[in-house]
Amino acid sequence: MSFEKIDRIVKHFGDRIPGDRVDLMLDIGCVHKTHNLDLDSMLEDLDSPHVAHDVFGIYNNLDRKTKQLTRSWTPRFGRPGESV
Repeated sequence: MSFEKIDRIVKHFGDRIPGDRVDLMLDIGCVHKTHNLDLDSMLEDLDSPHVAHDVFGIYNNLDRKTKQLTRSWTPRFGRPGESV
């Protein structure tokens, strides 16, 4: 997993998320492990509404105790069937 890539994404959105940046990094990393997020594509256009959908969706829909996404929400940059 690329912590540097996740860190760049978090730095871009971190001021718009009320939680801690480290928590957001861990959340994105957790979802990346299960959904194999296309971090390179996310970084190519950080201002895209699709990237915002994933970052805010992860923040709002990840159950941090079970490490599962809730409400049938899925990331747009996830690659189904491919876990890291």
